[in-house]
Amino acid sequence: MSFDQREIDWLASLLAETAAAEIMPRFRRLGGGDVRQKTSAADLVTEARRRAADAGPARLPVPFPALPTRIGIDQLPLPQPAPLGWVPVGVGGPDHTTLGVDLFSTGPHLLLVSGPAGSGRSTAAATLAHGLRRAGIGVLAIAPPGSALARLVPDDPGIRLLTGAVFKDTDLRDTAAAFGANAYAVVVDDADRVTEVERRTQVTRLGQGVDRDGVLAAGAMRRTLATVAEYRRRIDTHAAQRAVAVMTSAVRDAANGVELAARVREQALDARIIGGDEEARLTFLGATSSRPAGDAAPTVVIDIGGGSTELVVGRRGEVTFHVSTQAGVVRHTERHIHHDPPQGAELDALAADARAIYEANVPSEVRESTRAAIAVAGTPTSLAAIDLDLECYSSDKVHGHPLTLQACDAMLARLAALPEPERRRVRGLHPDRAPTIVAGAVMLIEALRLFDLQECEVSDQDILHGAALETVHRARRDETAAAG
Repeated sequence: MSFDQREIDWLASLLAETAAAEIMPRFRRLGGGDVRQKTSAADLVTEARRRAADAGPARLPVPFPALPTRIGIDQLPLPQPAPLGWVPVGVGGPDHTTLGVDLFSTGPHLLLVSGPAGSGRSTAAATLAHGLRRAGIGVLAIAPPGSALARLVPDDPGIRLLTGAVFKDTDLRDTAAAFGANAYAVVVDDADRVTEVERRTQVTRLGQGVDRDGVLAAGAMRRTLATVAEYRRRIDTHAAQRAVAVMTSAVRDAANGVELAARVREQALDARIIGGDEEARLTFLGATSSRPAGDAAPTVVIDIGGGSTELVVGRRGEVTFHVSTQAGVVRHTERHIHHDPPQGAELDALAADARAIYEANVPSEVRESTRAAIAVAGTPTSLAAIDLDLECYSSDKVHGHPLTLQACDAMLARLAALPEPERRRVRGLHPDRAPTIVAGAVMLIEALRLFDLQECEVSDQDILHGAALETVHRARRDETAAAG
């Protein structure tokens, strides 16, 4: 094999970039005596590597045998004599030694089991519960909705289980009172989970006329502020300590968006207009929050709003590409649909416009590398509810529903053939979404075709969930900083 000069230059550049990114940072962290020559100044080795090589195989760490795929709590031997509060949590080491913790030897303790979704936190919590009961200690187990702990703990009169999203102090005290003067431990699963206690959706069409006039219409602002006031009243009933509001594309684009933001703040909300970068990050955070943190498949989150469509690509919990496009259901309905029901030429023009906007904003290498899609916001959740033929909207049924491109095409044909009054009566569709659902279906179809995907997963967790997660995490950071 031979290389021409261009290929040699490319290879040299690649090696230099790799050395700068991967090799040199490691050597920069070493002291002067930590690097030695082997055969020449161009042949270097770290002192740690040299000592390991000189040690010989006999002195290197012994290989660990494979752990059993399943082991029962009763199969774990306890240390003899076992302290009252010593409980096993698993096995490890070359001899499959029982590993555990002593929760009571020097007083009450807090034990934190941490890890990403799918790493076994609920299993570890259940193992602790089993071990505590084996040691004769009572267990107060607290599990939010969806937690695996509720089905993993044993059916034991010494275990009191509380499940739900919100608990009053009296709930905890009354349950704990059942243990009397006996020792007990509290096991809480998914303590970091944000649990939705109430969801309200009100379509106010805030972006009405923004594409044409460049300002938020007075009527749209009145509708939105009235909705915000009602939300504020509902927030107060839950005694929330923090309340945030985020405003996106329509408010960003409008000349009077700052005015609306100021009036929203009058409702005692931490309200702010967020830029495209933050919108993408929060959307991706919310949509992927229930996925394993190590998910390596490049995934696009499709968020079709009234004034824009956000396309956010990421993997392993990190955003790698995002763009906020000027393609939205209100904007494009006003721009292209002038008959009811819409004419074929109008639908074709809308699809061509959305396709051109997407193609101009998403590089081909991003499209080709993306392997999966999650769709959030009103368009996909409405289509999922129609696809499921839901008489009453159910987040549990819609969230995670696979929506195929074929099903989207069929629903578009059905919806586009109906005048708006009949669309309002379609089972599964909220009547307020009838004016824009046709444009939304077209835009979702074009987004899937852009990435050459045949289906998407519908998520009911969107930018709102991402904003809630960030608010909780920020509050915890602030509390930690104040305590430290």
